[in-house]
Amino acid sequence: MNAPGVRILNSIEEVERAEWDGLAGHHVVTMHGWLAITEKSSLLPRRQFYLVVEDERGLAGGISCLVEETAHWMSLDRVLFGGLDVGMRALGASTMPALVCGPDIGNGEAVLVRADADREEQRRIAVHLIRAAEELARERGWSLCFRNVPASGSLAAEILRELRFPRTPELPTTHLDLPEGGFREYRLALRRTHPATEKNIAAERSKARRTGLEIRQVEHPGEHRVELHQVMEQHYQRLNQRPFPYGPEFYEEMENRLQGSAWVFGAHLEGELVGTTLILAHRGTAHLPMIGFDPVKGRAASLYFNLCYNAPIEWCAAAGYRHLALGRTTYGAKVRRGCRLVGMDTYVRPHSWMGRRVCSLFFPARARLLERRVAESMGHGQQREG
Repeated sequence: MNAPGVRILNSIEEVERAEWDGLAGHHVVTMHGWLAITEKSSLLPRRQFYLVVEDERGLAGGISCLVEETAHWMSLDRVLFGGLDVGMRALGASTMPALVCGPDIGNGEAVLVRADADREEQRRIAVHLIRAAEELARERGWSLCFRNVPASGSLAAEILRELRFPRTPELPTTHLDLPEGGFREYRLALRRTHPATEKNIAAERSKARRTGLEIRQVEHPGEHRVELHQVMEQHYQRLNQRPFPYGPEFYEEMENRLQGSAWVFGAHLEGELVGTTLILAHRGTAHLPMIGFDPVKGRAASLYFNLCYNAPIEWCAAAGYRHLALGRTTYGAKVRRGCRLVGMDTYVRPHSWMGRRVCSLFFPARARLLERRVAESMGHGQQREG
């Protein structure tokens, strides 16, 4: 790769935390601390590295990258083709090996640029990094992919469209805009738009009180990493028939590296941990990237609704956050709790002629399938627990 000023870092530790986190466009999952955590605790078979561009003023921009060479349940082939991924590989249409750029969860910018630069300079830096990623992928025989790119308001999306990258929509994510005044004001606003849901919240909180459900912050998650990890492992195995993609050290690393940006909460019934959730926050926006719970033990306490919605919304509102990202799926329940949908796209240029041809034919059908899944979810209203 001969892109001037661009170099490859094999670990985020090779760049100063303050310098990396000072780039514009950050979502909490592109911050130095989160990237260091995933380097050390991810169990997925993929290699993580970083493309950075520097000039006389220091770090000008960067991209977090993954190289996916082995098929697994969260690989690019599975994301794009679902259960057809094995057949696509047999046809020679696999997108792997692939260079995957940007955050694998959340909806931050795929390309991070100097915050104090004007728009023209930011665009120049982003184009330079994207061209460097293209050159690297071409040299290594990789497909090139930019995942979870916001459909609007994204500098990377603007450039990728101009470069005619093939695009396919992803399932949208959900955002909740919180009013000033805390949880009470949120419920008053919800009563005007979704009165039945606001009434359900009162019933859910009443069940929590009657059953003795306690949802509280875990002060030192590293000390409780085994039991927290066990809850997440059981949740992932139940829903996905796959393990939780991080090892138990995830919680210790998070406590050490994301102080002031990450909070773990535990749900307890009769002294037993029956659920856990994680809140990440950065620059006024909170994010709920993962939740695990026991649906049988927690059903009488409305554990799902209290742990996934009521408790995080109440905590974020009290902490002064005005935006809460609640992720994908169960769209009906989330919209009825005040959320709006935020469109997301994936841009991918397969390395093979067959891959490019198949994707061009398959992507329109995939878009219709995802649209139908969202519509079906919207019609379900309050989802059953689990």
